[in-house]
Amino acid sequence: MKKLFLGLAVAILFGGCASSLKYIAADEVVELDVELAGVGWNGVKVPQSGIAKVFGGQGMSPELMVKNIPAEANAIVVEYNDLDYPPMKEDGGHGAYFVWTHGEQSVLIQSVAEQIYELPEGVFIEHRHMAHHEQVRGGVYLAPGSGGKNHRYEVVVKAVHKPASKKEKAVLLGIKRFLIGRY
Repeated sequence: MKKLFLGLAVAILFGGCASSLKYIAADEVVELDVELAGVGWNGVKVPQSGIAKVFGGQGMSPELMVKNIPAEANAIVVEYNDLDYPPMKEDGGHGAYFVWTHGEQSVLIQSVAEQIYELPEGVFIEHRHMAHHEQVRGGVYLAPGSGGKNHRYEVVVKAVHKPASKKEKAVLLGIKRFLIGRY
């Protein structure tokens, strides 16, 4: 029943989103087990290490422990969103990156610094953040930076099978969406 409900939720989630063009949902989409693994991240309040540098933070994403990865998945995609700022509330508005799974059923995803393109070894660009502001440089990830307006920041973690050919679409095999904190 849980898998059926999750499958329906995925269908609804991707029904009206631009990201539906990027992934084809598998017949059975599982719920991933994802935990905030970085120091200070509790899902309630964004820690100082996670706040954008322009607001006095260190601009680092949380480390994530991802488990229950389907055997067919070859990559984990991580998308960040600000649910209270419409231009960046979905589809990885605060950026998206991925790691190859190499057949592992669990993966620890490293923390990523904001506003850079030089990602840690083994982490690759899915797409850059969508911010357009004079205080924001380019880069893949943009840390929470509402200026303390209590915005809700979320992560969407997806287990996918990325095809070898760009002519094929990736298949969504697992997903987990949750709040990483408010700032």
